[in-house]
Amino acid sequence: MSELRLPPTQELIMCVLAARYRLGETLWTFRSDMAPAARKLQQAGLVRWKSGVVERTIQVWMTSKGRAEYLSPSYVPPADVNGPVARARALADTWSARGNASHAFGGTLRNPDLVNRAMLAGDELKARAAELRDVLDNERDV
Repeated sequence: MSELRLPPTQELIMCVLAARYRLGETLWTFRSDMAPAARKLQQAGLVRWKSGVVERTIQVWMTSKGRAEYLSPSYVPPADVNGPVARARALADTWSARGNASHAFGGTLRNPDLVNRAMLAGDELKARAAELRDVLDNERDV
């Protein structure tokens, strides 16, 4: 919310745009009957808009002034589910699964030397997975 005193329709547009912006979407489509409110917001320097791709729609996005007015400087976006932490967790899971597979494979071998090497490789992968999970858990707690 902003300190500006906007009419409800304009306030609604700004709140929707701010919420969508926080989710990573830079513009949003509204019905064309919202064009008068978008025009007023554009005159105030808070948004820009253009005709939408679909008939009777408009696409609206915040300007830097609009973002400054409606987005808190202390806002921290939620964790990206496809970001580096999620990919690292998936890697840890893969290493752990491969470690278990090495143990299972080692159990099927007849050569004791190969059994030992497969078991050691499995232990090493599982240890690396555990270390990676520890690092990730500590990062989240900071």
